[in-house]
Amino acid sequence: MSTNGTSEQKFLASPKTLAPKAGVDHGPIHLVNAGLEDQLAGLGWKVKFDGHHQFEEIDAQNDTPLGILKRPRLVSQVCEAVAKVVGDHARKGELPLTLGGDHSLVRCAYPEACVVWVDAHADINTPSTSTSGNIHGMPLSFLLGIAGEVPRVESGPQPFEWIKPILRPDRLVYIGLRDVDNGEKQILREHGIRAYSMHEVDRYGIGRVVELALAYVNPDGNRPIHLSFDVDALDPSVAPSTGTPVRGGLTFREGHYICEAIAETGLLVGLDIMEVNPSLGAGDADVSATVAVGCSLARSALGETLRVVAELSVPHEHGANSVKKMNRTLGVCLGIQLLIRLGSLEREQNGLSSKSGVLAVRADRKAPFLGFYACRLPTFHFTPDRHRRSIDVRPAEKFKAPVHRDLERVLLGA
Repeated sequence: MSTNGTSEQKFLASPKTLAPKAGVDHGPIHLVNAGLEDQLAGLGWKVKFDGHHQFEEIDAQNDTPLGILKRPRLVSQVCEAVAKVVGDHARKGELPLTLGGDHSLVRCAYPEACVVWVDAHADINTPSTSTSGNIHGMPLSFLLGIAGEVPRVESGPQPFEWIKPILRPDRLVYIGLRDVDNGEKQILREHGIRAYSMHEVDRYGIGRVVELALAYVNPDGNRPIHLSFDVDALDPSVAPSTGTPVRGGLTFREGHYICEAIAETGLLVGLDIMEVNPSLGAGDADVSATVAVGCSLARSALGETLRVVAELSVPHEHGANSVKKMNRTLGVCLGIQLLIRLGSLEREQNGLSSKSGVLAVRADRKAPFLGFYACRLPTFHFTPDRHRRSIDVRPAEKFKAPVHRDLERVLLGA
């Protein structure tokens, strides 16, 4: 990050022609042509487009399988080249955004980082458990150091020997799984890897799932986060142009919520948007929809928001009444969420507090104000003087209220 308030980012378009289904190598340039670079610049990022890497110097001829592994030499060389580029930029403090190819090019450049892996598939097969030989289904086994023996070549560099285990099982969490091989299920169980499948998303809701996932891999909220997002995590109705679509995936909003929540942590150090394949889908409309959602996921992860923040100065002696008044008058309407901080008020759930006697109302404004409903708020502790007392802000019944645009007038009864 630069010191002038803008953010530095390397924009890596890394097409490959080594994937099982042709066309994934065209995904990055479609995203670029859709204006992603300008879109990110509009969010305040200082974007440096690092080029459209084709790796022409890598010879695709005579790359015979090693055991079940398909094109092992090429995949290894391309992954190593991309890992070097990503690592170089990350060490400069830049946030690398990698577009295209498949997950076999992902490598976290921060040893202490945790990884949030959003995917329909676990991508944790090993050469011994894979039934397809597709290396894009194995990257996490290499990063975790559990891939086992890789068949050796007679001469030249040994494929994947350059990869060093850099990820611990407790630093990895999945969201959106729904198509997992039997061998992968066994690996997840043996290593205690946390996975939130679509079952958990359906049961608990995406907000709770993301909260649990981040609390697991980043319990103290201080680890860098690498987000790897495969668009096949989304339902095919949202992202049809991808290599291995699976029904029953994340909705448009669920996918974006994951990205928004990670952006809010301020800890994102690397982002991958994977498996946009313009050669697949029923027609141009499918391609356009998938490219558009790829761009919007990147924007959301990098800070796009509709959040409006209003800070209102409230004297301490009016604090308790203001909280009670807010509980009666303001609340959640069409996705609006309120966060209250007052004096030495502490929200125990996330430790937010304010020492200056300021009541801050943060509204995620996703629609015009049409009315208000009572909000559900946790217990707050307000300390007007030295005597600590508890204010229990309880959920209230839904009710109708006038439209109030002047929050200060409402809160203070002016």
